[in-house]
Amino acid sequence: MVPLFRIAVMLIAWLWLSGGPATGLAGGSALSLQLDRHEATLNDTLRLTVRITGAEDSPRPAEIPGLEDFIVTSGGTSSQIEMDHTGVLKSSEQVYFIQPKKPGRFTIGPASLTIDGTLHSSNTLTLTIKDPPGNDQTPSGPVFLTAELDRPHVYVEQTAVYILRLYLKARAGDLSLALPESDHLSFQQLGKPSEYRTTIEGEPWQAVEVRYAVIPSAPGHYSIPPSRIQLTLYEAGRNPRGGRFDDPLLSFNRARPVTVRSDPVELQVSPLPEDGRPSRFSGLVGAFRMEARLDPASLKAGESATLTVTIEGRGNVQRIPDLSLPAIEHVKTYGDQPSLEHRDGREGPEAVKIMKWALVPERPGRYDIPPLALDFFDPPAGRYRTIETLPLVLEVSPGIQDEAESQIPVPRSSPPPEDGTGPAALGQDILPVHTTPLALSRGGRTPPNPLHAGLVLLGPALAVGGMGILVRFRQRSSRMASRVRARKAARRFFASVRDGDLPAEELEAALRDYLNDRFQLALGVLTPHEAAAILEGRGVGKDLAARFGALAAEVDRALYTGKAKTALETREDITALIRQIEKELP
Repeated sequence: MVPLFRIAVMLIAWLWLSGGPATGLAGGSALSLQLDRHEATLNDTLRLTVRITGAEDSPRPAEIPGLEDFIVTSGGTSSQIEMDHTGVLKSSEQVYFIQPKKPGRFTIGPASLTIDGTLHSSNTLTLTIKDPPGNDQTPSGPVFLTAELDRPHVYVEQTAVYILRLYLKARAGDLSLALPESDHLSFQQLGKPSEYRTTIEGEPWQAVEVRYAVIPSAPGHYSIPPSRIQLTLYEAGRNPRGGRFDDPLLSFNRARPVTVRSDPVELQVSPLPEDGRPSRFSGLVGAFRMEARLDPASLKAGESATLTVTIEGRGNVQRIPDLSLPAIEHVKTYGDQPSLEHRDGREGPEAVKIMKWALVPERPGRYDIPPLALDFFDPPAGRYRTIETLPLVLEVSPGIQDEAESQIPVPRSSPPPEDGTGPAALGQDILPVHTTPLALSRGGRTPPNPLHAGLVLLGPALAVGGMGILVRFRQRSSRMASRVRARKAARRFFASVRDGDLPAEELEAALRDYLNDRFQLALGVLTPHEAAAILEGRGVGKDLAARFGALAAEVDRALYTGKAKTALETREDITALIRQIEKELP
């Protein structure tokens, strides 16, 4: 009987509220704010509830001042029905999850909302946020984040690996990573994230690991701020409001936003030593090897061979220089466009650079191909190293034309005998009938016209001269077009950023196009160090070039953290920076 009575009461209440007049509500309207706790740390997520009572319809969201220093996520709305001796009272709740951005003492509220034509105000709340106590890299909840460097000390442009590990005990989704920002440090993701299961203090955890290459561009001591991951955590639970109509069999997965932070890490960066630095040092830092191959090693004159030099290694691979092949006597060399292929590596950026030359020997012989050298700084050894390719030999045998010419007999000349006999006398017998110029001129043929003969002789010379003039005209036109393109590079860049903040991917393309147009380059990918090196090599001051590199690094960070489509607000005034660069360029 008791269950039937409850069902009847619920049915009567529903019919009353759905069909009865608005005056059936008991009591007046009210607005209040509630927090699940009033002290928390930077790693905590708090539940803020806006409770509205006495409203007939579900009102719009309330305006809540004081949340500027929090990340706010909506937790949905709900409605409730309460009955007592005075009648039926309808109420609703607006739930928000708030995550603090910084420590301090904050005042939230009063919230304001117009209910049934009347403006209502709520109470105010005071919230204190503190820094996490001690080491935060402990399994103190269902999720936590750790950060570490594979080495605490590096040289300028030496790669340190920054390792982030997210540990989970519950299902999570909507992950968003915010990497730390630090001047003169650039982050580059190494490979894809890896997932695995591990055990911590005897309990199983699901781990997600992401690795980043950290490349410093200036010496100094760096305190790298914490990384931050925002996610939605799904935990099994029951209806948190309970109530007399709560069914213990009706459970669900509660979704709540969570922000976890790692600990800060320290990095010491030393400058590259001056002692022993080679004069041709390009700034290459890391571990590299080089080899050369000649294909074929023997050929005939007139044919060509290919010299291939391969440089492979790990480090600031964008600094691998383009090597120059010394001149080889009697061998023409034609260089090909170098290629740079990046590879995924867990210990730092890796790449393979391939340079090729076509060798065309002009005559038979044996030709020594000189070794090529590469200079780089070896961080583990703390010194500069020079590696060289092995010397190669090209064997060139005579070609078909050379062999044919060598088989033609060379006539011997000897003085005629005094008696008039011998070869000289025999020669008289085979002379033509006309033995004097006068006799030849009386033949039936018309003597050659001097004008025609001159045209025949001058024709090839005129054709060659015309081709030379055409080639020079085309070269001059190409140079003029390149100069015009370079002069218009900044103008095109300003036009592309005229409408304000660009998404990261569009800004990266605009910066890359500016360098390509300004210096007639063909960059496919723009790295911060390469951009700064290009500008510094063209006469731009070191500080100004470093600012451009820092801007490129800021764009990289946005691309690597999933913000490619988001409008990027940079710390640098981009148009002013480009104008300063243009003033220093020749």
